[in-house]
Amino acid sequence: MGRSKVIPDAGNYGYEEISNFIALAGISDFVEERKASESDTEDSSSDEESEIDIYESFKEVRDALVETGKENLELKKENARLEEKVGELQKALQAEKDLNMDNLNIMLEKMEAVKRADDITKEYFLEKENSRSLQAELDQHRKQLKMLTGTKELDKILSLGRVGKSNLGLGYSTGSGSTGKTVTFVSGGIAQDVVQAETRSSA
Repeated sequence: MGRSKVIPDAGNYGYEEISNFIALAGISDFVEERKASESDTEDSSSDEESEIDIYESFKEVRDALVETGKENLELKKENARLEEKVGELQKALQAEKDLNMDNLNIMLEKMEAVKRADDITKEYFLEKENSRSLQAELDQHRKQLKMLTGTKELDKILSLGRVGKSNLGLGYSTGSGSTGKTVTFVSGGIAQDVVQAETRSSA
């Protein structure tokens, strides 16, 4: 008597699982054929029971291998799914790292811009202070120049109506051309007494 066997789809199992299944199926066929050939002979009932036990044992082993193959296949699928998930997480992590790096670069650029602004501000105030100092010095030079210009104008006014060259004036002193007389400046009261004394002596 034959038994119908279900051959698993090769696409659902690995090569090793299919090979084990085929080997067990072959053993099962051998046992069944032996049982069929010896069924017509007069064997003892104990031999038949022994063969049935062997067949059942092989069947259990075969079923266990098939179940193990299914479990291995599920584990492989789960492993592939986990690997895909890990790949997605790695991509997300890399994207996050790139984003953080971009943010860090932007922050560094902002800090550099703030530093440049501080340097420019310090330079501005320094130049402004230098400008004030230069402006004060320029004002001082202008005052001195104005004073010198005023002196020359005064000399020009004093020289009006004078005949010939004269070295008298602001900034000049008498030279060898003087008459030798000494001019003495006195107060008004003393000058009046001198005039009265000269008048008496003349009389």
